[in-house]
Amino acid sequence: MTLKTFFTTQIPDDEFIIQTLRKREMRIENLINRFRIIFFLLLIVFECVVNIVLKRLTTDALLDLSVYLFPIAGFTIIHFLTRKGTYRPWVKYYTVTSDLAGCCIYALFFLSVENFSYPIGKREFLLCMSFAILFFHTLSLYRGYYQIVLYSSILAIATNSVMFIYNEYFFMMGVFTTLMIINFSFFYFWAGRKIINNIISNLQLDTAYKEIKEANAEITQQNEEICTQRDEIEAKSKIIEIKNQETRQSIEYSLRIQKALLPEIDYINKFLPDSFIFYRPKDIVSGDFYWIKQISNEPNKFTSATDNLKLETENHKLLIAAADCTGHGVPGAFMSLIGAEKLNDAIDHTTHVGEILKLLNKGVKSALHQDASDSSTRDGMDIALCCYDTISKKLYYAGANRPLWLISNNSLIENKPTKTAIGGLTDQNQEFEVKVIPLKKDDTFYIFSDGFADQFGGPDGKKMMTKRFKDFLLQINSLPMNEQKTEIEKHFTAWKGNCEQVDDVLVIGVRV
Repeated sequence: MTLKTFFTTQIPDDEFIIQTLRKREMRIENLINRFRIIFFLLLIVFECVVNIVLKRLTTDALLDLSVYLFPIAGFTIIHFLTRKGTYRPWVKYYTVTSDLAGCCIYALFFLSVENFSYPIGKREFLLCMSFAILFFHTLSLYRGYYQIVLYSSILAIATNSVMFIYNEYFFMMGVFTTLMIINFSFFYFWAGRKIINNIISNLQLDTAYKEIKEANAEITQQNEEICTQRDEIEAKSKIIEIKNQETRQSIEYSLRIQKALLPEIDYINKFLPDSFIFYRPKDIVSGDFYWIKQISNEPNKFTSATDNLKLETENHKLLIAAADCTGHGVPGAFMSLIGAEKLNDAIDHTTHVGEILKLLNKGVKSALHQDASDSSTRDGMDIALCCYDTISKKLYYAGANRPLWLISNNSLIENKPTKTAIGGLTDQNQEFEVKVIPLKKDDTFYIFSDGFADQFGGPDGKKMMTKRFKDFLLQINSLPMNEQKTEIEKHFTAWKGNCEQVDDVLVIGVRV
């Protein structure tokens, strides 16, 4: 600690602490001034009593007593100035000076007169005035600041020394009292620091306590708000849970309806015993659907999955479709219902696969009120449609954005579709190319949606892509069709891993 810091009171740069210390300083000065006023009034009373006892209460004595009225008037003014609370830094220096210098002047005045009027000796009087100086110096302790303690110490030492030197009693009594004042001054420096530091610490603790109290109140309020919000969320969660349950029940019932419109597996196996259908919706209901019809050479004569008719000898053709409607879930399921209905309407007029797709396109656009305007919907579907003639072993294929793959002699041949969708922006009179594919025993053909090849997964989390799908089909082509379905299901599950299924998946495989 340097000399400068020792004689300097360290006050934090905090406006609240500074203002509080200033108010305290004015309160202390006001309190000390009250004491001074009372002290001088008692001193006047004491002088009067002494003069009365000694029978010296004369006009001159009363004039001498009137001198006390001047400091009383000054201290009264100080009292009113400090009572208002306005900070005046000069007040403490003024009062310390008036206290100590007043004691010195008072002592010198009475010791300088020829007839010493007190009934005690001059040494005893000087000792009493020295203790009075020490007492007024002690008041600086309560102010606490190093600057005022230092100022009071210097002034107390000076006034005490002047009193004893003037009366030639400095050696012994003067030295003793001066050393006593110096000793007390060092204690006041230490105690003053403690007082101010304790006040600052208390103010900081009070501020921290108020902040903590306010923070606790705010936290309590926030907790109450959180509890209220939690209750509201729980209530809403229950409502949402009920709504979700109702919605799920509705969708599950929709699944029953959608399944009822799909061909039954027993029906498919009856006509296509060496085949499989891998069907995995992304959600409960699906935008992918498969459609199979047994037809004759003549229109309007056909059987379906919902009919319990026997296969007749003249009904030797099967229409097989794998369709991928816009979207998935409920919207896709609605589109699948429209697609299945329009396919059924189309075969009332023709069994030609190209014409069926043309009528399907018109039917979807009509059902969805699609035209060239920007406000109309762009929903539709991609589809692979083929007609398998079980007698001639020929396959008639037409597609809208969905191909047909044929594996023959361990080679995969891709039959490409017409590059346009059903519905949406497709022209009303769009023609769809038909391909005639001769088949031989053990040939296998596949039609499918894009969900399998578009699935993310594998070691790098990437799409499977069409090439991997082709390679996998070539790898399992030698297996029986039921085992192929099992392998496809295993491969898809393994590839997907922890990734989310991105779309509905449909794969249909038929072996001749």
